[in-house]
Amino acid sequence: MAVSVPLYFDRGLATSNAGWWMAAAAGLLSLPVVLYAGLPFYRAGWRTTIVGAPGMDALISVGVLASLGLSAWRLASGSADVYFDTATMLISLLLVGRLIELNARKRAVSAMTALRAVMPDRAHRLGRDGQEAEVDAAVLVPGDQIRVMAGGRIPVDGMVMSGSSAVDRSVLTGEASPAAVGVGSVVEAGSINMLRQIIILVERPVGQRTLDLMGGRIAEVLGGKGEIQRLADRVARLLVPAVLAVSAVTLFAGSLAGLPVEEALLRAVSVLVVACPCAIGLAVPMAYVAVTGAAAKRGILVRDAAAWEALAGAKTMLFDKTGTLTQGQPQVIEVRPAVGHSREEVLRLAALAERGIDHPLAHAIIAAAPEDMETGISPADGGTRLARGAEIRDENGQVAIFVGSIPGFETPWAAAAASGMTRVEVLFRGLWIGAILMADEARPDARAAIHSLRSAGICLGLATGDAAGSAHAVAADLGLPQSAVHAACTPEDKAELVAAAEGPVVFIGDGINDALALCRADVGIAMTGATATATAAAGIAIVGGGVSTIVEARELACRSMKVMRQNLTLSAAYNALGLGFAVTGAIPPAVAAAAMLASSLSVLLNSARLARGSAPMTVPGCRREERHRSQL
Repeated sequence: MAVSVPLYFDRGLATSNAGWWMAAAAGLLSLPVVLYAGLPFYRAGWRTTIVGAPGMDALISVGVLASLGLSAWRLASGSADVYFDTATMLISLLLVGRLIELNARKRAVSAMTALRAVMPDRAHRLGRDGQEAEVDAAVLVPGDQIRVMAGGRIPVDGMVMSGSSAVDRSVLTGEASPAAVGVGSVVEAGSINMLRQIIILVERPVGQRTLDLMGGRIAEVLGGKGEIQRLADRVARLLVPAVLAVSAVTLFAGSLAGLPVEEALLRAVSVLVVACPCAIGLAVPMAYVAVTGAAAKRGILVRDAAAWEALAGAKTMLFDKTGTLTQGQPQVIEVRPAVGHSREEVLRLAALAERGIDHPLAHAIIAAAPEDMETGISPADGGTRLARGAEIRDENGQVAIFVGSIPGFETPWAAAAASGMTRVEVLFRGLWIGAILMADEARPDARAAIHSLRSAGICLGLATGDAAGSAHAVAADLGLPQSAVHAACTPEDKAELVAAAEGPVVFIGDGINDALALCRADVGIAMTGATATATAAAGIAIVGGGVSTIVEARELACRSMKVMRQNLTLSAAYNALGLGFAVTGAIPPAVAAAAMLASSLSVLLNSARLARGSAPMTVPGCRREERHRSQL
């Protein structure tokens, strides 16, 4: 293109021998682009044409080949009026848009990788003779028995045949508290055996596990174009036959009017060149590029243009609870000691039993306890995690301290537990000395953000794997109606809620158990601190800020949709105006190429407006005329 520019502005050079050689050099330099980089466009254009649905690829191919053919003919005739730069421009600009789209499609692969990373690849299989052998998990078949040690991750779905323990199923349910399992209990791959070894009968081998099915469904629902991009494709599809018809009529009419064949052909090629929808092809990708930069400044990573577009028109938003609306870090709210005991004593003893145990509640108790851990107890070992709490034994092997829940144990704390707090009892040498109430506090900005989203007319709901008590308590605290709370949800339950809601639907979560719903939703948003799987499955990731950042993301999405529509309008207006001039012969192919470049530049400049400014937005809705919708 750089070689061709002097020929446009210096007619003396263009008619000289040196000009001809410059034109020939431009032709040679264009060959790698038109013969190699443009090959995918030609193939796609031909395939869509023969099935009767020519689109942008077909029109690009016609424009490129027409410019190339006309230029070669003019060069062979001794003229330097060539348009090789037009062909390279068409291909290069469209490839930019394709590259952006390709990067977005890589999400499916990263989601699958993150899921597989959770699963163990080895298992301890028990033979019929009772001998144990370590084998690849992939060779297990239904009917095999495997041993899973305490602290190990379960490799396949199955049923407990021997032993009792507690398993952490947060990979599937998001529930922080482990679930007790015994003979006959069903356990899923990816869950962690917390307490003691168990023998499992394999029921679903590798490839058929619950997490495998989740991965397959994630791959199915990922991808897809946004409505604006589909509109651009439809415009290009309608433009192809129209432009070809106008070009043919221009050639035929010019010949009938007595114009020289060369002049009539120039007008026909000008029509093809000016109508090539570079600006239409760039209208959405360039706005997307600009807005991703602006969003990144606010801690918003946009990974899917279709999801970003759907966010602007969102009608329903479903939130996970723990780590999304709450901080995901339980804190001690209150300690009520029994008569004769102090708050500090209860916390010291509880912290001693929880020391060395990796659990959110244990971390909360230890963080709240005084630094002085003197209790007068000489433990024989560290704390032991149980199905319903933790304990520590003294040097004689007797239980000295127990911290946890006790079924049927009546205390004045029952009402407090119903309010959504987590209650644990503290027993010292078999005597109850107090109780500790803990709660996972809501994010500081959650209430204001929820109010802003409701004011924008969006139906809001809560879908969580946690128990109903804590879920309803958080909903009440944030101003969500109790009817919008869905507790004890499995990953499939969340996905079904997403599918049943009025769309476009946004799901916001942070855990592996949220991955399926994040993919099934029109917009999946992974919150700050989300797991690798959740981030990989989401179209948008929040890497800085809290729930209020979702409000900013939606408002920025609204702005970007407005700019995309403006881009399409500008590019369509340029095409219509340019066609009129090209048909009458007012502009040659060179000017047509310049007009096409001008239309592309207008799209780029209009898109660049999205990158200016990084101040948070405060308007809750995309349009002032938005009306409030009823709550979910």
